[in-house]
Amino acid sequence: LDHITSFPAVLMPVFSLVPLLRSHGVGRVLIDGAHTIGQLEPSVVASSMRLSDWYVANVHKWLNGAWSAAVLFASETGQASLHPAVISNFFR
Repeated sequence: LDHITSFPAVLMPVFSLVPLLRSHGVGRVLIDGAHTIGQLEPSVVASSMRLSDWYVANVHKWLNGAWSAAVLFASETGQASLHPAVISNFFR
């Protein structure tokens, strides 16, 4: 679910959509916040993070970060289903 769409840059009503999705049986919700960091107040972004299971955003668009820099927030339920793509030799 986009928080702000790429084109035509519409702010989606995630605070209404996520409860609606959950009421219709959608168990897990990921919000794509690629355009939010630097565009919305930090408190709005933080509230959106707490609303979803996962919230992802990149920081190169509005914070002048590296192209590979990104943010992933995962709720407790979202963390349970995350698995690393690469496991180091120190994994137990």
